[in-house]
Amino acid sequence: MTPFRSHGKGTYVLKGTFGGVRIERATGTHDPKRLEDLRAMCRTLADAGRLDILEQLRDGTLGLLDCWRHYRGGDWSRIPTPEHARPLADAFATWRRTVPGDRHRRDLGVAERQILAAARAGATVADLPAAVSTLRSRYDAKGAGRQFNKLRDAASAFLKQTLTRRHQLYQAVRAIEPLTVIRRYAKHPQSPGSARTIADVLGGEAGRIWWLLCCTGMGPDEYFSLKWAVEDDLLHVKGTKRRGRDRLVPLLAEIEPPLLTVWGFRSALKRSGLGVKPYDARRSFANWLEQAGIWETHQQAYMGHGPRTITDLYRRHELVLTQLERDRATLLAFIAGGISGGTGEGVSPDVSVTRLGIEPRTYGLKVRCSTN
Repeated sequence: MTPFRSHGKGTYVLKGTFGGVRIERATGTHDPKRLEDLRAMCRTLADAGRLDILEQLRDGTLGLLDCWRHYRGGDWSRIPTPEHARPLADAFATWRRTVPGDRHRRDLGVAERQILAAARAGATVADLPAAVSTLRSRYDAKGAGRQFNKLRDAASAFLKQTLTRRHQLYQAVRAIEPLTVIRRYAKHPQSPGSARTIADVLGGEAGRIWWLLCCTGMGPDEYFSLKWAVEDDLLHVKGTKRRGRDRLVPLLAEIEPPLLTVWGFRSALKRSGLGVKPYDARRSFANWLEQAGIWETHQQAYMGHGPRTITDLYRRHELVLTQLERDRATLLAFIAGGISGGTGEGVSPDVSVTRLGIEPRTYGLKVRCSTN
């Protein structure tokens, strides 16, 4: 059976040129009023400059009635775009190769395999919300909320970076509720005094590394992978997980490459029985920033949580470099006060920083000293 009404069979055919796009397609309706509605819709889309939708109608990748259902609802953003029809496997793999960081790409590879396994055969990008919903049911039954939330975040990141936050597919994935996570390990950030005590108990290279991580806010991966450098008496952490992780941090302690492997350091912490994990050193630094009264925007920058790369910002603006130096003075005063049992208050941030000889158990802290 031919779909052309001119043959006396099938449904009405929409013929016309709209915005320079020639369309001749069966409408799927026997209602002449709906045919006129579809014609008016195409004129409106042409007047609005939505030639991308008209080209889909011309090529048959978007049905006229499918387009009409979204159009009459007044929300043009929900009209399917060419991105909906892209094969999900190819689109996700192409995006994953553009993500910085080998480890991050490997993690996304695991997420990709699980998402594709949950999707239908030959899935397109439009099927991604359904695949995420399927995964939520599976992981909810297994009580594995953390794993599902990571998959949901991976799907969201893919859609956000390849489409936009306003796109209906991104919003559909974000509308899927994350699962409740039962925290497996408690967080144990330390005060300066207790952090120094832990360094003393560990001793040797393990103690030096623990104290260094506390004073720099680096994660174990950043430090042990040598993703850092000292530049102009500042610590440049060359984070690769995302752009904001590339940051400058006040240099509070002498820093040298590790003489232990990351596993050796983890084992030393575990054998000590102190109840802390390597990442607790980074959490300690975050607490010190807050307790020392560092501006919140600077806290985010030093932790690598900023929304943009701040290295260029520091290098271009002398005012920010001056503030970074003042933050170093404030932090050194706070840490020294915490170790000695005081608060670190009342120490002028304008006094100079000197490299003192490393005494036993100082672990290279750049101590702030009096100018008198």
